[in-house]
Amino acid sequence: MRLWICLILLGLSACAGPPETTIEREIAGQRAETHRTLDGDSAGPEGASPGTSSPRVADSIADLVAAQRALAPYGSKVGDAPDVFQIPAAARPLFADLEHAWERYLGEQLQVIDLGAAERTIANALLNPLKRRGVMQGYEAQAFGALLAVWVQKHAGDVLGVVVSSTLDCSPDDTLFLFSTAGGQVQRLATVGAKKRVSLADGQLGLEYALVPTSGGTPEIVVASATPWCASAWRTLRYEVLSLPSPAVRPRATFQHESSVWIGNGTWELQAGDDWFQIRHDTWDTVGSSVVAGRVARYTRSGGRWSPTTPRLSSAADVIHAWAALPPPLARELVLPEARAAAADLHAAFRRNAGKERGYVQLTASAKNENRLTFECEDCRVLPKHLDLTLTRVADSWRISNLKKAEREQDEQDEQND
Repeated sequence: MRLWICLILLGLSACAGPPETTIEREIAGQRAETHRTLDGDSAGPEGASPGTSSPRVADSIADLVAAQRALAPYGSKVGDAPDVFQIPAAARPLFADLEHAWERYLGEQLQVIDLGAAERTIANALLNPLKRRGVMQGYEAQAFGALLAVWVQKHAGDVLGVVVSSTLDCSPDDTLFLFSTAGGQVQRLATVGAKKRVSLADGQLGLEYALVPTSGGTPEIVVASATPWCASAWRTLRYEVLSLPSPAVRPRATFQHESSVWIGNGTWELQAGDDWFQIRHDTWDTVGSSVVAGRVARYTRSGGRWSPTTPRLSSAADVIHAWAALPPPLARELVLPEARAAAADLHAAFRRNAGKERGYVQLTASAKNENRLTFECEDCRVLPKHLDLTLTRVADSWRISNLKKAEREQDEQDEQND
């Protein structure tokens, strides 16, 4: 899990949206391992430790405040549109102005601070000049564009990521600014903000990202975020891989995908390595009787293209849901060789009846390298009424090592086959 440095400017309980928006306001706190309000926070005058602000930085802050204030009149007008979630047309281009103002400020301020300092110290040095020069902070300040939080993360290869979270009516809206710091020179690599802001759903809630080293030599970055909304914890999770050929070339999407996501239990987990990434999130339970179940998706890069592959499952509880959702060739890899023959027909039944017949899934025994799981479905006609699964940990993933129906049900099926 990445160490995010979160400095939350104001308490998020003062959201300007309806009371149902609590889940969005909690996202920043759920994502951070540490957080700290700016009240009483000090890293020296104007962030002097480390670094001091320059006249150019002061000018960029003035531009940032002006861009925020240009958006101030529009937040209260969202409900005036025919669609209550539509952003007024006159406000839409102003978000691009605000994004450019952030690019300029971060690029200028990073030039004058010690990038060898800890992430938390760098974040302080970015934020202190802002709060002292009138930057709009928090939901109470204004509905659009007010600053909520900043996260800073260092990466291998002299890369620094800064995520800025701003208000988008009832929800945070996150933008990633990625910089190269090689040779002590700060150069912007990419800005990953919302592609458009026509409605509140175009924003980026709970943005997470990871750098993906590739065998092709061109670095790529996987970015995941959900659609902001105002009355439900169900969202659309959007994740994509962007190629970063050079600072002068706009990042290009090499892979994109969407999925339903439930954020009531937290956000999503994103992992990446050489030519692969994996994401885990909660979504609709199409196997068990619960509404929500965990889903894990893994992708690998080969020949410049991204393709789904068999996930690595660190939680035994995720196995049956992942196995039932995968196409046969990938699902087969989640089953050890001795159980593949028994698993093939059962997998076809689960795939065919996903969401139609649901059972009760329970982890019945747990040990370090072996767990047992049962699937119960008294009213099922296609899926088994009772299924026992033995799960074995192999290397870094749980796999199915045995499947067994209830004896009576197995006898009935054998008679039908005869």
